Amino acid sequence: MRRFLVWPSALLWPENLPTIILIRTLNDQLVDDSSLIVSNIGRKLGRLHFFIITVICHGVYYWLPNYVMKILRAFAWLCWFKPNNLILAQLTGTDGFGIGSLMFNWTSIKNFWGSPIIVPSWAKVNILIGFILIVWILSPLCFFTNFLQLHYSPIRTTQILRSKRCIEDFNYYIDYPTLTFNETKYKLYVETCGEIRWSVALILQFGLVFALITSLIVHTLLYHGQDILKYARTSVSNRNNDIHCFLMSQYPETPEWWFITVFMSSLSIAIVVCRYSQLIEWFNVLLSVVVGWMFILPYGIIRANTAFTLIGDFPAYCIGSLIAWNKPLEVTTFIHFVLCLQTDGLGLISNLKLCHYTKIPPRSDFIMLFAGRLIATIVGYVVRYYLFTIVPNICYYTHPTWSCPGTQSDVDQAITWATTGKDLFVCL
Repeated sequence: MRRFLVWPSALLWPENLPTIILIRTLNDQLVDDSSLIVSNIGRKLGRLHFFIITVICHGVYYWLPNYVMKILRAFAWLCWFKPNNLILAQLTGTDGFGIGSLMFNWTSIKNFWGSPIIVPSWAKVNILIGFILIVWILSPLCFFTNFLQLHYSPIRTTQILRSKRCIEDFNYYIDYPTLTFNETKYKLYVETCGEIRWSVALILQFGLVFALITSLIVHTLLYHGQDILKYARTSVSNRNNDIHCFLMSQYPETPEWWFITVFMSSLSIAIVVCRYSQLIEWFNVLLSVVVGWMFILPYGIIRANTAFTLIGDFPAYCIGSLIAWNKPLEVTTFIHFVLCLQTDGLGLISNLKLCHYTKIPPRSDFIMLFAGRLIATIVGYVVRYYLFTIVPNICYYTHPTWSCPGTQSDVDQAITWATTGKDLFVCL
C-alpha cells in the first residue's frame, strides 16, 4: 500500500501536518524564531510560547464542559422557549434530532469527527450538507410519518428495544458459557416481548452505510482507477517530480519481505490462538483478512484527502452473521479481526507518510513502528488480564465504575447480528 497511499504527492494526509509543525516547534529553534506572532499588546510571540499558552488555556477550559458546566457539552437552547412542547423537544433536543443544538466541548467534537481544523473546507461543506439533509430533514420525515413504525421507538438510542416495550436481554436466549444461540428460547422471548424495534437513527445508518460503501468502491474505481494502475508499476526512486520521494530514495528501501514476514507471522499466531481457543475457524480468519484488505485502499484515499477516518463495520457485521449465524462469539471475533486490520493498517500507513515527510529512513521507521506495536500489544494484554482478574463483573451494566459502555455496545450489536442479522441483511 506504500506505492498507492504513501508515495503519491497528491495524497497529503492532512492529519500529519500539525504533528510535523509541533515536532519542529519543540525541537528546532530556527523554526521557533523564524515565524513570530504579533499579539494585540504589541508583543512578539514565538511558536513555542504560543503553543504553551494555548495548551494552558485548553487545559483550563477543559474543566468547564466536563466538570464545572456540563451543559456546555451540548444543549438545546430552543427548548427554553417552550419546555413542555414535546415536538419541539424531539426536533431540537440533544437526544432527538438536535436541530439548532450547540456544543462547546472540543473533546466531544474530536471524538466524533476528529479535529475539524485539519479537514479541508470542501470536505466540511459536504459533511454539513449531508448532515442537514439526513439528520435534520430525512430523519424527522421518517419519524413523524411513522415509516416502519419508527414513531414507537426512541429517536436515538444505543439500546435494543422490543415492540412490547421490553429492553433487550440476551440472557433469555443465549446459553452460557458457550455463548450459543438457543432458537427455542428465542421464539418464546419474541412471543413475550415482541419483535425488535430499531430507532430511526439506526435504520438510516444501516441503509446509508451500505450506500456509502457501494458508492465509495465505484468512486475509487472510476476516479482513481488509472492512478492506481500507474502507481502499481512505479517505485519511490522513479518519481523525479516529487522532492519527498527523491530524498527518500537516497535511503535503502525497506524490503517487501519484511512486511510479508511480519504479516504471515501475525496471521499464523492468530489462526493458532483462534483454533485452540475455539473462537473462530481458521478459514474465517483468512476471510476476515480478505474483507478487511478490500476496503483499506478506498478508506485510505478518503483519509489521505480529507483527514476523515472512515471505517465501515457493517460489511463485517453482515458477512459475520452469514458465516457464523447463531454463534455470537465467532461473529464478534470476525468483526474485530476486520476492524483491527483496517484501523491498524491505516494507522501504519499514516505513520509511514509522517516519516516520509520528515525524511526518517524507511528501515529505521519499520523497526521503530514494529517495536512500538509489539510493546503496546504486550503491555495492553497484561493490563487487561490484570483488570479482568482483580475486578469482578468488569464491563457489566451493573458495575458502578467499570461498566464499559463502548464494549457493551459492541457486544450487543454482535449478538444481535449473530441471532437476527441474517434476516436483517436479507431485508436490507
